[in-house]
Amino acid sequence: MAGILDLRWKSAESTHRLRFLIIKRNLCMVAAVAALMSIPLLHGQDKPARLTFEVDSIKLAKPGAIAGGIKAMPGGQEYLA
Repeated sequence: MAGILDLRWKSAESTHRLRFLIIKRNLCMVAAVAALMSIPLLHGQDKPARLTFEVDSIKLAKPGAIAGGIKAMPGGQEYLA
């Protein structure tokens, strides 16, 4: 009789151990999937550099003055008015 009880005890112990290993494996899989899904959220584009420009005042020309114009500066990045 003692032999049968020992087998039942070992069977129950191995069942609990197997159940624990399955739960542990499933939790690891969920953690791995969550980590892989969060990668795109962490790797976004950098913020673009703030665009800047200079503002100058525009004034009316005196009567009889030579008319002005817009002249492109060398390099094509700036204009002179």
